Amino acid sequence: MENQKKLQIAGALLGAALLAGGSLFGIARFQAPDSHAGHEQAAVAYTCPMHPQITSDKPGECPICGMDLVLSQVKSSAQAEPSAGSAAERLPAGLDDVMLSPEQRVLANVKTEVVQSRLLGTKVSAPSRITYDETRLSQITAWFDGRIETLYVDATGDRVTKGQPIGTLYSPEAVATMQEYLVAQRAYRQMRDSEYPDLVEGSKSLLDASRQRLRLWGITPAQIKELERTRSPKLELAINAPASGLVLKKLVQPGQYVKTGDVLYEIADLSQVWAEADVFEAQMKDVSVGHRATITSPSYPGKTFVGRVSFVYPFLNPETRSMKVRVELSNRDGLLKPDMFVTAAFQSPGTRTLAVPASAVLTTGKRQIVYVETTPGRFQPREVSLGGKTMAHYPVISGLSEGERVATSGGFLIDANSQIQAGFGIEADAPETGSRDPGAPTDGSLP
Repeated sequence: MENQKKLQIAGALLGAALLAGGSLFGIARFQAPDSHAGHEQAAVAYTCPMHPQITSDKPGECPICGMDLVLSQVKSSAQAEPSAGSAAERLPAGLDDVMLSPEQRVLANVKTEVVQSRLLGTKVSAPSRITYDETRLSQITAWFDGRIETLYVDATGDRVTKGQPIGTLYSPEAVATMQEYLVAQRAYRQMRDSEYPDLVEGSKSLLDASRQRLRLWGITPAQIKELERTRSPKLELAINAPASGLVLKKLVQPGQYVKTGDVLYEIADLSQVWAEADVFEAQMKDVSVGHRATITSPSYPGKTFVGRVSFVYPFLNPETRSMKVRVELSNRDGLLKPDMFVTAAFQSPGTRTLAVPASAVLTTGKRQIVYVETTPGRFQPREVSLGGKTMAHYPVISGLSEGERVATSGGFLIDANSQIQAGFGIEADAPETGSRDPGAPTDGSLP
């Protein structure tokens, strides 16, 4: 008997608590059917625009911020369950349409943008290093055995121009060859007027062979003409630079003996350099030969260097899982130095496709939602399928059509309002039925 009394008391307390909770949160109950009107009415509820968790069944002020509570409407029982195939079934679960007044749009900073086709290109950034253009590297070598007599360029970093004498070399073998050329020249002069053609042809062939030997040894046509004019071989032959550039290495000293093929200087033309970028394996598909590349360096804030991808190396670095990409860069002002660390940004031409601004997309982890403004002030949640993000947009695979307008700012507030409405059974614009507050808007929107 005593236990039965305890159960009755607990049941009474639980019922009182439920009634009090319903009054506190203002969860409206559906009105009973009106036997005279023949249809159901929608009960009304009031909520705070800034704190939607505060609700009431009558006008008043928000206990948190003091703002006036605004009118919302609750679904009638006839609208509680959408019919099969209705538009509501296509909405994401747990979300509902949201209706905003002009004042609410301003408070929530809601902005919209039209979904349209855009030219979307990919952008990849990669760490890079400046290096020499290998096609512009030169070596000055000894064409024959000899001794370095003088050097006109005697320091690493000196600039030389193509054809400039950089030193002199004495070679007994070269002197002997020049002497042979002078002998062949005198013989041809004596025999060219002979009545015997064979002698004329033989002397001419000997002269041509001697001249060709001098040229193969690096003696220039100007030096050969000087030899013909003076008819006396020079003991010191000039060493000329084969290309313009900066001296990278100086490998000889005056008085040093060298052999044929020994490297005397290494020269690099730095008017054009390479940037070798390390592009990660996952981004390989977005970088190809011909793509535009923008180079930036912390040494020159605000300055950019523009080049083109000239080569993609056909192998990966197994340690970093990256591939090297070569970019050719003009360096007329000499600002880019070999071994300088820079950043390369690659921009692909892109393709035109339907795109939605990235700021309009709300990602929940399993799905992506956008809010489409179907009518002025009414926002419908839409689950979409999107491609990979490109710059500030996502390519649209499905879920949106060109010309639709989506919310690009204030989407989180709209989403929160939608979830609250769905949780409390509040409808964006319920049909106008039964008695209503005279001060409530006629379109069912929030004031």
